[in-house]
Amino acid sequence: MNTFISEIQFRTEGANFPTLAFCSMPFDVPGVGRFVCRSIRIMDAKGGLRVAFPSSPVSTGCKSCKKGICISYRFCPECGVEQDTTVTQKARRDDFHPVDMATRDAITKIILDAYEHYVHTKPSARKLSGHNRPTQGVS
Repeated sequence: MNTFISEIQFRTEGANFPTLAFCSMPFDVPGVGRFVCRSIRIMDAKGGLRVAFPSSPVSTGCKSCKKGICISYRFCPECGVEQDTTVTQKARRDDFHPVDMATRDAITKIILDAYEHYVHTKPSARKLSGHNRPTQGVS
């Protein structure tokens, strides 16, 4: 079964350095249908551009009322009890990600090639939040 990426859409609204843009990428799976991955980030990183796949904060249960809350909350929004702050504050769960490095490399190349084209055909995409960012040197 072959999967096809039919288009990639970029938006720069809401992107703050080091995020340059967000993209949405629909996948066409023959015999199954289409699905889309949104909120893929194009980021300015040391050594060039990189792609960050979407993730969500990990949640846990409040130690008092057991309501599910984000682990970065210091206090439970339901009962107000202070939570354990020794837990890693930035733990996140991948919502969408390639399963192996070959797939990650292939999808990253497709996205960055499309972003290069987008930047070169849409001059306003070159300047974001007052920063001029390189669009070459992907590593």
